[in-house]
Amino acid sequence: MKNRFLLLAISLLAATLQLFAQSTDITILHSNDIHSRVLGFSPNADYTPFSLNDDHTRGGMARLKSMVDTLRQKDSNVCLVDAGDFLMGTIFQTLEPETGFQLQLMQEIGWDAIAIGNHEFDFGLDGLCDIIHAAKREGPIPPLLLSNLHFCDSLKEDDELKTLFDRRRERD
Repeated sequence: MKNRFLLLAISLLAATLQLFAQSTDITILHSNDIHSRVLGFSPNADYTPFSLNDDHTRGGMARLKSMVDTLRQKDSNVCLVDAGDFLMGTIFQTLEPETGFQLQLMQEIGWDAIAIGNHEFDFGLDGLCDIIHAAKREGPIPPLLLSNLHFCDSLKEDDELKTLFDRRRERD
């Protein structure tokens, strides 16, 4: 009987809390498959990086930053996430192992989280570790999300990457 009364009391409390709950709107901005496309698509003479919709240019990190900044000035509840494959696809990828500049750029633009996609492994496990370490040497980077990857205890090649992601592991 005590358990039933306790369950009823908790249920009533939860129901009354719902009456006073406030909803919050959030804007989620999503990117994926950037593939090192740092520059916009257009004739270069037509490109104005700090304004939007005044030329034929589409995309590019400068334009994206302008858009994100504009939205965040209007609303503080904006979340920018990337679903992976931000690497590989243009000549800029050749700078990555030594500089990790795209992660730094994504931090500057304001990504809240970045998932690691299959193309982030195109330089191999060591290459991905080099990119992350190079970026972190220059300052903070957005949180990196990694899933669907099993590390092998007997394989030494994945130890460094495992160490990078074990520090904040939420679950196996």
